[in-house]
Amino acid sequence: MGVMSNMQGDKYSQAVAAILRRDYEASGLSFRIIAERTGLGIATVERVINGKREATAYYLHKLCEVFGTSPGSVLDEADNAG
Repeated sequence: MGVMSNMQGDKYSQAVAAILRRDYEASGLSFRIIAERTGLGIATVERVINGKREATAYYLHKLCEVFGTSPGSVLDEADNAG
């Protein structure tokens, strides 16, 4: 795999955030409940889901556990979004 430009990386990160936001909205859970279930801070959960903070592998794994999906499926969907 080649090196992504910042623009491509930003677009990919925003695609991941959009998928997480969709899954968040579908879950009906509050940021507080997600934070409790993941062990992440409320502000971190909000920032990752809203694309203000990068969804690292760790954050993605924790959020996907709560949303009942897999990091691989989120990343595949983000790959196909662009």
